Amino acid sequence: MTNGKREATAVLKLTGMSDSGQAQRFRRTAARLDGILRVDINYILDSVTVKYDADKLTPAQIKKKLALRIHAPVIHGSDSGENSKVK
Repeated sequence: MTNGKREATAVLKLTGMSDSGQAQRFRRTAARLDGILRVDINYILDSVTVKYDADKLTPAQIKKKLALRIHAPVIHGSDSGENSKVK
């Protein structure tokens, strides 16, 4: 836990990432969401790892908020939180 936040990590599947500019826009957009602490994109695994404040967001909310703001790439992952860990 950092600064009173309940830090969690969600790994979401990402398809359609075509260039580093798109990845940068994705990162900036995600970082602006309240409760997002860090975003890392892995091109090899087609995934995005999101560290977030579990008191403010769930993996399902992250997916929904990012999908509303980003037209591509496509975000896949478990709404049930199977791919997330809370510290």
